Amino acid sequence: FPDLPALRAKVRALMERVDPRLQDGASFTIDELSVGMTRGTESLVVGPGKMTLARTGPVVAVDFAPGTSAAGSTPLTLHASAPIGAGDVVASLSGGPIALDLLGVKEGALGVEGTKRATLGGKATVTLDDAGKNVVFDVDLSTKDFGIKHAKIAADPIRGLSVRTAVRGALDDGGHLRVDEGELTIGALHLRGKGTLEQTEDHLAANVSFELPTASCQSLLESLPPALFPYLAGARYKGMLAARGYTQFDTRKIDELVLKYDFDDFCKI
Repeated sequence: FPDLPALRAKVRALMERVDPRLQDGASFTIDELSVGMTRGTESLVVGPGKMTLARTGPVVAVDFAPGTSAAGSTPLTLHASAPIGAGDVVASLSGGPIALDLLGVKEGALGVEGTKRATLGGKATVTLDDAGKNVVFDVDLSTKDFGIKHAKIAADPIRGLSVRTAVRGALDDGGHLRVDEGELTIGALHLRGKGTLEQTEDHLAANVSFELPTASCQSLLESLPPALFPYLAGARYKGMLAARGYTQFDTRKIDELVLKYDFDDFCKI
């Protein structure tokens, strides 16, 4: 987990440098800014896009909207605000769905395919408190018709992947992660869960429950990219499937592991 007090201290130090250089009411704009990440010889770049930095009273805000917008799409905008002095740091992402190529993502970057079809959208908010002790997050993002080509994932390219991820919870500086509500949706596959995770230097502990609501076996199979399960190509299933489970463990008391699960598996090939 990230070092929250150290992160808050870095933001505070940055704001102290900005304070004498950006007066109240001042702002400036960069018309074209690109942000990239590199892995070995490969890279993925988002942008160029417009970035605006402005100060209102003791608060400095940054807005960045990468790429270009098309008719019927909402720009994907990153907004962040931090106080000069005491106060919470907030970062949010909202907008879309917007095609990846309009965000500036090039075909083949880090294995990404179908950038003209694949879209990204949703909203997310992350708040770091003034003391650097807690982060509260609320994320709901989705991608449609996403494609990726990577030999370590599948022999053939994965195409047409549509995924929605929604998670809400908090993390503190003691290594305690709490997920109040989490959901992963891939087609007809809806996986819900909640729980806590504690990670320190000497142990890892968790208390997690999950549920897979009842769905037809064939719809679940069709929700997964064929490239991930090539040996099931052409298979047809009858019946329904549902599951639920619960686990609790602490690496300091591993003999007290609790694992309960129940599968209603009526799938027939």
